[in-house]
Amino acid sequence: MSARNGPSNSCVLVDRIGVDGGTTVDVFGTAANEVLPTWVKAILGLVVIGVDSVFTAAEGHSGNLRLNSKSLGISNENFAVGDYVTSGPATNSSGQAAVAEIIPLDITTGGGETLSIDVAPTGTSTAAVKYEIGFLISNDPSGIPAAWKEAFPNPMPFRGGALSDATQLTTTRTALTAMVIPAYASAIVAYKAAIVKTGAITTAEYGTGYFDLQNDMSLSPLLLPTTFGTPVGTGQSASRVPYIPIYIPLDGKVHTYTPNIVLRNAITTANKVMLALAYR
Repeated sequence: MSARNGPSNSCVLVDRIGVDGGTTVDVFGTAANEVLPTWVKAILGLVVIGVDSVFTAAEGHSGNLRLNSKSLGISNENFAVGDYVTSGPATNSSGQAAVAEIIPLDITTGGGETLSIDVAPTGTSTAAVKYEIGFLISNDPSGIPAAWKEAFPNPMPFRGGALSDATQLTTTRTALTAMVIPAYASAIVAYKAAIVKTGAITTAEYGTGYFDLQNDMSLSPLLLPTTFGTPVGTGQSASRVPYIPIYIPLDGKVHTYTPNIVLRNAITTANKVMLALAYR
């Protein structure tokens, strides 16, 4: 059963949209709209990751992310995202790391509302910054453990973890190796998703996209698409992608989760993807 059709327990999951930022200073790009599932009762945060679609020297800037929702009475709420430091050389060693951050929110919803997001650059951008934006959403915020709320926006401490990785070059949705969550785990409390370039970065091959999770429990939620990013340019660089807090309660049995990767842009060569889950 898909999480968009309703999780069975109190959960914090992730939904996502892709947004192209604007290219003119302080002018917003095309807005992307997301209709929340009908079961969503709260928005707890935004997970924002952006990468340049094309590298150009001397064009460092941050972003102004704007949130609107007529049905929620939200009008032109602005959040700083970035910065994107691209003022280095345009050839050797010019790869850039993704900038990932969590914007905590406390917005009560009734389910089914439409959210609109667009982004304006604070400096000139020859080509749009590609954003993956995740919504941390809950079907029952009152049922989330107090320890989770106290730790947020950081994740709760882990007891264990699992990881799946593979080489991925195309935009075709592709399954990675399944991860086994042991019976002693009471809940999945965080994820970390990233692209790791294991070779040269090809110009204009920005690495962003999302994962979704399939599991073996017919009455348990599936993790909705997650977000990640990596450089574009001609040099090596490391992504700075943190563990993102989520909360998926478990039932004391062994379960498997299979991540599926969807790249937003095809990559020529030497591209690894990775998803890790942490539990307690």
